[in-house]
Amino acid sequence: MKKIVKGISIVLCLMFIFCIPVVAQSIDNNANQMSDEKMAKLYEMYGENNVKPDENAEENAKRTAQKLEDKEKFMKKIGSMDKSELDETDEMRYSLEYDIYNNRSLDYDGTLYYVYVPYHSQETSYWCGPASGQQTIDSWIECYQYVGDLPSQDDLADEMNTTTSGTSVYDYRDTLNEYLDDYYATSCIADDDDKYMLKDASIIGGSYDSAVTYLVVKNILPYYSGTTASGHYISGSGIWDYDDYDVDTVLLKDCNSNPTYGGLHEVEFNDLHAALVEYYETRSVANLIW
Repeated sequence: MKKIVKGISIVLCLMFIFCIPVVAQSIDNNANQMSDEKMAKLYEMYGENNVKPDENAEENAKRTAQKLEDKEKFMKKIGSMDKSELDETDEMRYSLEYDIYNNRSLDYDGTLYYVYVPYHSQETSYWCGPASGQQTIDSWIECYQYVGDLPSQDDLADEMNTTTSGTSVYDYRDTLNEYLDDYYATSCIADDDDKYMLKDASIIGGSYDSAVTYLVVKNILPYYSGTTASGHYISGSGIWDYDDYDVDTVLLKDCNSNPTYGGLHEVEFNDLHAALVEYYETRSVANLIW
């Protein structure tokens, strides 16, 4: 009997020793899950700059250039239109984008990476996760990348296991992936060294009609100044890239039901980065879904 007990003890000790790293690795992988499909998409997007040579780099580069040209034409169209020219079907899509674009000179020296994200007002005070998820899926529908019915916020809240305390970022990611072919991964924006990742994610979202989601402490953002320091999901609608973090700006589509905060906003890149870092420092979980 003593030998059996001793043998069991040895087995348990070995399991304890070897399982701890496995569990730690599992937690880390959950925070920064990168599926093979996601890596393949990034590989296609970045071409030869990614993890392996891209046999179709030239073709991908041409496709990327064409897509960016189309987007620039789209934004210039908005900038040159008079609101009276918009018909009822276009007004929802163009009006907010018109307002923000018309405040900027057409002879800008930056590059705009833009994705259209429809506005959906969150239906309860704690449904910013389901509402942002609904905006993301609707953006894929509008950009002809997803064929299917738009789920309700109630359905998404159920699928994301949302409670009055909010929505887990990992449930948010996993629910989006059920609809969008395992596209999305999560990453942690934790300090200044992660600015490059935030910028890359924002550019990819704008270039490839795949809206990113930011999980921030909202009162760090200027348009939320004076509000509570609560967490908030916000959809990314693109970035103005000037090759300078101090000059770059990011377009946000906020699902807040209060018109003071909801809708399209343009914020400085560094302000968004600070709001993300604050979320990570106070919660220690992923805060970028891309």
